[in-house]
Amino acid sequence: MEACGGTHVSNTGLIGPIKLIKTERIQDGVERIEFSAGEAAVKRWEERDELLNKASEALRVSPEQLPDTVNRFFDEWKDFKKENERLKAELAEERVKAMIGDAVDINGLKVLSKKIPNADVEELIKAATEFSKNDGVVAILASDKGALRSLWPQARAPRRWA
Repeated sequence: MEACGGTHVSNTGLIGPIKLIKTERIQDGVERIEFSAGEAAVKRWEERDELLNKASEALRVSPEQLPDTVNRFFDEWKDFKKENERLKAELAEERVKAMIGDAVDINGLKVLSKKIPNADVEELIKAATEFSKNDGVVAILASDKGALRSLWPQARAPRRWA
């Protein structure tokens, strides 16, 4: 649709409010503008207000406080995610220390297979990475969440079993 800017009416006030919805750059010098006018624009404002009110209620703040609250929650979420990653790495290191003693020696190669309860794929990968720091160790790790990883460090993996 092309917008003429109201030249087909005697007074642009007859068009009513215009609500800009979205702009998109098509190519150099060409912009696509999506908008609503008149009653459709009013309806879009009402829908936007309803969304804003629902978000405010969910976060238990006024609409004016919504941007600061969302930013604070997002920053806290990032911090929690970093802390979670750090704790998973620390847990993997401790698990490996505890499990390495259970490895079976097969011709000088330590072999271990363990099921790690409730471990997700990330935790299994972190544990496998910890095992890879030990020369001559092969670990097969599984979880009751259905994830499976085996680790054969390329530089230390045997070419054949004796």
